[in-house]
Amino acid sequence: MSDSKMILRGTRVLVLDDNHGIRDLLLECLIDCGCNAVGVASVPEALLMLNDFKPHVIISDIQMPGEDGFAFIKKLRNRNATQGGNIPVIAASGSGIPEREILAAGFQAFLPKPLEVPKLIKTIADLVKLCQ
Repeated sequence: MSDSKMILRGTRVLVLDDNHGIRDLLLECLIDCGCNAVGVASVPEALLMLNDFKPHVIISDIQMPGEDGFAFIKKLRNRNATQGGNIPVIAASGSGIPEREILAAGFQAFLPKPLEVPKLIKTIADLVKLCQ
């Protein structure tokens, strides 16, 4: 395992993306980096997962059918800290929505799709450090 990947060892990450292929690819990458990563396909699944899985960071797609990433961040930020309301969330999207709009909604970071692994690793590591 490379030094850049070792910084994520033991980091818990929840991946919310309705696209099965993208979600699986992200999970594979995160697990390869030493993360304990779990994936879900919808906002209700993500909120339910937070009852048992306490991630350090969440990666959320923005455009999803039904409830989108903006609905997720709003529901998450309405929770108290013990329910996960303060977990840092990375928005991942190829939608062209302005970054300032995404950050103003409550996300801590934005990464355009397709995700670049080195940027993803650095962003997760930076957010985990901020929360320690």
